[in-house]
Amino acid sequence: MENGVVAPFCNLLGASDGEITLKVLNGLKRALNNAQKREKVIELIEKCGGLRKIKQLKTKESKLVLKMIEKQQSSKLD
Repeated sequence: MENGVVAPFCNLLGASDGEITLKVLNGLKRALNNAQKREKVIELIEKCGGLRKIKQLKTKESKLVLKMIEKQQSSKLD
């Protein structure tokens, strides 16, 4: 993920469309799975407020978003 892509990508976490949110979460997961760039991606996500937005997703009442978060967490355990 290029430096200029992370912030706009994280901004999409606030989208009302759950499908977009899922795609963004999957994209961030793929970027974080790249061990060579993991620390840089984490830094960029935190710098643009992406971590805060991910945490906010957990508190939303949308069942779809909660299911997507659960799916992401369960896939991390696999």
